[in-house]
Amino acid sequence: MCAGQKDANRKGCINPSIPEYILKNKCCEVLGIENFSEEIFYENITDINVLEPGLLEFVFIDGSKKKVEWKSTAKKDWWTDETRLEYAKLRQNPEFSRKIKRFNDFSSFIKCEKCGKSYRRQKQKYC
Repeated sequence: MCAGQKDANRKGCINPSIPEYILKNKCCEVLGIENFSEEIFYENITDINVLEPGLLEFVFIDGSKKKVEWKSTAKKDWWTDETRLEYAKLRQNPEFSRKIKRFNDFSSFIKCEKCGKSYRRQKQKYC
């Protein structure tokens, strides 16, 4: 993660955190190797620059550079069927609903008679 994300409550930098497994995979791709090796990495790469979200620039020892795009799959990897089921059960608990700021004291108490879902606080105010 960029240290600038910690500044001003993560508003200091727009670049997202990059999972280590993605960095290793991209290093393998750039170096043309099957498995990540610290030794090969240190022999060939001097820097990795994060140019913008989803774009890395590898700087080689000889001064040449190579840009590589990446996309995080962390959310997809984490949000499994089991995790969804656990979260759905947790959300059914009225105490859980009150702890989340987007809900209010009435959340999970007011239900729609037609569909059975809970009413939530509006995000916008209408006059």
